[in-house]
Amino acid sequence: MVSPSDDLPKLILSERAAARIRTFRERQGHPEGWISITPAGLQGERLTYSFALVESGELKDDEVLVRGSDDISFVAPKVISRHVIGATVDADAISGALSLETSYNPDADPLAQAVQQLLDQEINPAVAAHGGYIGLLDIADGVAYVQMGGAARAAARRGHP
Repeated sequence: MVSPSDDLPKLILSERAAARIRTFRERQGHPEGWISITPAGLQGERLTYSFALVESGELKDDEVLVRGSDDISFVAPKVISRHVIGATVDADAISGALSLETSYNPDADPLAQAVQQLLDQEINPAVAAHGGYIGLLDIADGVAYVQMGGAARAAARRGHP
């Protein structure tokens, strides 16, 4: 069983977000649960994230545990750990929705720029002709992670190129 400790990587957790998470965990009957952070997709050119309450316990090999406070920990796929570590989790003052503000800037990454240019100039015009789009989520260890939408997503499910 993995337990949060001082040697874990950290993120910045606002008081509003911490209060929201504590209340939610109590209401769900899981006061010790971790909060999972996963890529949710693109909103314009901005990567968004989803949050979910998960049981605390064992991490998978492809996950990392990140400390938010003494009693709140987050679990995220290792592939997005550079987005999560050092980022800020806040909660909207009206809706309470959690958000992740990260300093990761794909525009500063030459490989991400090249992949985005390829998507913008060659791939998306062809895919758009069939009602789809492909958005760049991240580049990690030389691998491009993309989100497919519209007809592009349907074609991928059918196994079409």
